[in-house]
Amino acid sequence: MTQDQVNYIIDNKAIPYPTDEIKLIETHISWVILSDQYAYKIKKPIEFSFLNFSTLEKRKEYCEKEVKLNKRLAPAMYLEVLPIKKSNGKYHILGNQGTIIDYAVLMRRMDETK
Repeated sequence: MTQDQVNYIIDNKAIPYPTDEIKLIETHISWVILSDQYAYKIKKPIEFSFLNFSTLEKRKEYCEKEVKLNKRLAPAMYLEVLPIKKSNGKYHILGNQGTIIDYAVLMRRMDETK
């Protein structure tokens, strides 16, 4: 994924569940798209001495590991890994059409007011 592709998803609300608001939180290793009820965490295609997300296969593997590990302690929070696809020059999370270009960890959004 690139920043432009993430921005496309945000600008077009190209996510599987309807939302009124959508925003982006960025860390040095991921983009987190926040909707009304869910968070979609996308690992950046980077490599550091302490982690390697440089290939699509590695990002998928680490998304799956994150869900498996964290589901043990927070089963209601960590839901699944979703494909991010490109179809006809458009990008979207999930969907039936298109080529898989990346993956996102689907989580329930935490209540930020508590």
